[in-house]
Amino acid sequence: MFSYFFLIILLISIVNGKKGLVCKDGDNEPCRCDLVDGSGIIDISSLGNHSYPRWTNISAPTPLNGPLYSYNPCYPFTDGNLKNLAALQIASGDKYDIGSQTTAVFVQVGDQIAINYTANSLLGDSRHSQVTLTCSKGKQDNFIVKGEVTPNSGFYKFELVGNTLCPKKSGGGLSAGSVLLIIFFVLLFVYLVGGILYNRYKNEETGLDMLPNKEFWASLPGLIA
Repeated sequence: MFSYFFLIILLISIVNGKKGLVCKDGDNEPCRCDLVDGSGIIDISSLGNHSYPRWTNISAPTPLNGPLYSYNPCYPFTDGNLKNLAALQIASGDKYDIGSQTTAVFVQVGDQIAINYTANSLLGDSRHSQVTLTCSKGKQDNFIVKGEVTPNSGFYKFELVGNTLCPKKSGGGLSAGSVLLIIFFVLLFVYLVGGILYNRYKNEETGLDMLPNKEFWASLPGLIA
């Protein structure tokens, strides 16, 4: 029942999304997504802890005294017999895996990016979680629990809001030193070619005599030594 419900939700998300594929090919990490539209990279690795959840025992606004939820982006955590967790629910004293870290998939829902998780369950009624990533520039990162979509659906919604969720451009540009080296060699090339052509056709020089400032280049090794 849970699996069929989540499949319907997922299909609706894909139909409503602008793109079926969110991350570039080969970028399937649970921590980052290089967006196919070229807007940048979303990297949530700085939000996660390496052995325990970043956010613990957070409740939804309603109902009062309802279930508690823990979530850790990027890295798995363990709670008792439940391992490789991304999200955990505590309801009536019982703990439930509601999302495994290894199942993390970036998806597009409407005009937002989200991460879908599926629980590692030996039962047929697997649970699923969806964490929407909301960019809020200059704001501290925060985790918001929305809770189970409908009672007994097994589908839980959450939201991460903050500056870390904003896509960042990858640093693929040239350094200032690289730019200066390129300019230097371009000018050197123009100087040599221009000088050779000038000496060949204007001064009618041949051989090594075509080299501009030949005496300087001949003495250069001695100057360096």
